[in-house]
Amino acid sequence: MFEQAMELFQKGLQFRLAQGWTSETVTAWWTVAHTQRMLELFEESLTTLEEVVRRWRELGQKTDGYVWEEQAECLLALGKTEQAQLHFRSAWELLSKDDWLVANEPIRIQRLHSQAG
Repeated sequence: MFEQAMELFQKGLQFRLAQGWTSETVTAWWTVAHTQRMLELFEESLTTLEEVVRRWRELGQKTDGYVWEEQAECLLALGKTEQAQLHFRSAWELLSKDDWLVANEPIRIQRLHSQAG
């Protein structure tokens, strides 16, 4: 199922890329990275996420908590625990301020906090 999702997300990304680098394009790129992680393509996901971070900076925006979270999960899966912990901390610091996420995904927020150390 994730393979089919990846194909759709990549088509969506190509559509967005044709429109230039906008926040929607970067979000589409993040979706590809997330799907790569779900497919256990951790190194590829990290590479994609590096591009996401670079493009956010070019757009004058900071890396959001969801990017930190994806990076943390990939690093943890690759056994890079110390690096993952730093990313989990950054993710928790940002995402714990999201009222909707806190109210609707408390287990996720708690996991970020516990992985942050």
